[in-house]
Amino acid sequence: MDVKTVMRLKGTAVYSVKPDSQISEAVKLMHEKGIGSVLVMEDDGGKVEGILSERDIIRTVAEHTCTGLQGLVGDVMTRKVMACTGDCTIDTVISGMIKFKVRHLPVYEDDRLIGMISARDVMQYRIKQLESGEEQRFQRWFRKGKVYPLGE
Repeated sequence: MDVKTVMRLKGTAVYSVKPDSQISEAVKLMHEKGIGSVLVMEDDGGKVEGILSERDIIRTVAEHTCTGLQGLVGDVMTRKVMACTGDCTIDTVISGMIKFKVRHLPVYEDDRLIGMISARDVMQYRIKQLESGEEQRFQRWFRKGKVYPLGE
């Protein structure tokens, strides 16, 4: 399966902020949308200037305390953005995420941004793949233990 197929299943929404936005605005957007990163773009259809991830925000708070959230996105964003193409296989995406130590990749087709894929998207796809087509192997790998919320 390729990235475009996963995108069709999950949706193609891409959220972005401007470089001169306050970090706190980006945090609010990420919280509202339940996402771990936003692209940094001057305008909605423009060139990607960077990406702001949860890791960037934690680094900022660690260095500047919570007052760092009043800073500008452009000052703390990751400028070197890794991306993939829609025809990438899931294995290629996983390898790229591991190699470049990223969890979010903008997806391009013919120099046009068509979505974002996250490590969570890839993991959800893999679990569905195991459950639907490889039940015996899935059961052998995961038959012991459980994952559960604390307090239950």
